[in-house]
Amino acid sequence: MKRTIAALVISASGLACSDLSRPSEGHEVTRPTQAESDFRADLVALASLPRPPGSPGWRETQNELRRRLKSLGFQVELERYPSGVNVIGTKPGTTRPNERVYLTAHYDTIPDCPGGNDNGSGLAGVLALARKLVAGRYGRTLVIAFFDEEETGLKGSRAHVTKAGDVKMVFNLDAFGYRDTAPFTQRLPRGFGATFPAVKERLEKRDLRADFVALLATASAADLARTAERGISTRGPQAVTVVVPDALIDSPWVSDFRRSDHAPFWRHGVPALHVTDTAEYRNPSYHCREAPDTTSTVEPRFATDVSLGLLPALEAALTP
Repeated sequence: MKRTIAALVISASGLACSDLSRPSEGHEVTRPTQAESDFRADLVALASLPRPPGSPGWRETQNELRRRLKSLGFQVELERYPSGVNVIGTKPGTTRPNERVYLTAHYDTIPDCPGGNDNGSGLAGVLALARKLVAGRYGRTLVIAFFDEEETGLKGSRAHVTKAGDVKMVFNLDAFGYRDTAPFTQRLPRGFGATFPAVKERLEKRDLRADFVALLATASAADLARTAERGISTRGPQAVTVVVPDALIDSPWVSDFRRSDHAPFWRHGVPALHVTDTAEYRNPSYHCREAPDTTSTVEPRFATDVSLGLLPALEAALTP
């Protein structure tokens, strides 16, 4: 482990002119906003090293996430369960503190893969939103949850969900920073067209360009998902909402929709929204299969706009 988190934090400050900050296709070159610069710095600092559970990178990232949440003013807990550690930050609500809204991302990776997009994008996106939300006054309690062991069976979120309390909404960010604007770069899961024909038609009309973020929601989260879609689209990126009927939550036809930490909440009847770029259905670097999943696979401007585009939906969920 030659480069520590501390060293990466220092080196991240010099990224404004690096390959990581290259403009999106179709965008003129503009100076990064502070939010984009912060996203970029967080991404490099937290997601340049593999983080399989128990590894030095896993431990350093866990401690860095705890430090960052504390510095923002959250009440922070390292929630230990038999095989792992979740990092939980809490901002109590003003009028209904027992009602909770979750903003989540997993921080572990598979072995020997740096996880720049999976899930460095989620870590940086949650922190970008945490900076905005910590200054607000909301009736409901905001919980920031960095879950462990997502890659080995959603163990961290499964351990947490049974004691989460009265959860009104979950926003889960996982591997959402990769896009490709070329035609026919987006693939669809088997059976997707039969299950969601209107969404398939919408994507085909755009020549299956992998330039959007997918918002996967249960029916109870559909209204907030559409609020999120509008918020993201207002900032520039395309967003596509897919509403999963309750009857299909456990169906094999949507098994690809249950591969992240929102799924245990879905199965407990909690409204939840999953934000993703669809992983291997567009990204050759997913899980380092065809190329390393480094931070250079993430498009910072796109990912920052997607993250902050969720803000109206989050604020609506936090306000009874």
